[in-house]
Amino acid sequence: MNLAAFRKRYPERTVAAGRLKWGVIEVAGKKGQPTLVLVPGTLGVADIFWNQIVALKGKARILAITVPPSLSIVKLAEGLKGLFDKLEVDKAHLLGSSLGGFLI
Repeated sequence: MNLAAFRKRYPERTVAAGRLKWGVIEVAGKKGQPTLVLVPGTLGVADIFWNQIVALKGKARILAITVPPSLSIVKLAEGLKGLFDKLEVDKAHLLGSSLGGFLI
């Protein structure tokens, strides 16, 4: 699968949470599997993790997130909590790069 095929199969959707609009790519897992949340830095978008998503699909519920622009890390953190609540994430494995690592 190449990036164009990935984008067609797994489009990013917009989810409003914490007065911010988050981009989310969600790949469902099977019941009882862990949730993996992938958060890129400010210059990345959710599909930057497309190779990892393809490799791990079927092994976990995967949420790749595009962080919305904001001047406040506190607002982003509050928004991310709201996003997790909305997506029913109560426990997850987290991987972030750059700002994504700082945020999570």
